[in-house]
Amino acid sequence: MELSMKIGILPVGGESARWSGFPKELLPLGNAWTLLDRALLTQTRALVDHVFLVSSPAKYDLHYWWVKDYMKWPNVDVLLADSVMDAILIVLKRQPADEYIFGFPDVYADNPLYPEELTDPLEMGLFRTEESEKMGMMRGDLDTAHVVDKQPVPPGKAYGAFMFDRKVAQFWLGHEFEDHTDMLNQALATFDWGSWPIETYVDVASFNDYLRLLGGTYAKK
Repeated sequence: MELSMKIGILPVGGESARWSGFPKELLPLGNAWTLLDRALLTQTRALVDHVFLVSSPAKYDLHYWWVKDYMKWPNVDVLLADSVMDAILIVLKRQPADEYIFGFPDVYADNPLYPEELTDPLEMGLFRTEESEKMGMMRGDLDTAHVVDKQPVPPGKAYGAFMFDRKVAQFWLGHEFEDHTDMLNQALATFDWGSWPIETYVDVASFNDYLRLLGGTYAKK
């Protein structure tokens, strides 16, 4: 029986404008662990074979040093890309696989975060939030589902991670898109998709968010 390959994707090249460029994925959580390390742990517990951190030229050396020399995370490589969409596509081109897991490195979420099995070509991890201006919000029903990214819309469910199979990967590699939101919306319109619940999801968008996280006073969305 042929074993399947599962690949993790974590985009770490964001500008962190609300943090004046500070790499908030490296905010400490205690015992030298950071948000990034926790994101890597959740993917490791999802039994990925390899994780790709996709960084930017400004932060590449820092990310490489952290995962390779300081924390010495096994089976993790650091790549370069200009956007979240490019981060996904560069990994798909670099490493064909049966399954991919995409997560964000600068949040505090459930651990384990991902389900054990991918039951549809595309699976979305969803949590409830009132902070639509910071999130990719899901709108519509099963047949009309689409993502509205970082716009002031009514409270509802946002996605905090997603998983997809090689059919979705090939679809994305074979078409052109405006951005990663367009990628998701085109896949939602093309493939069967499902979801899993995320009970705890804290987006560390501001220093006050970080303080509430450390103090345990954040609200589950």
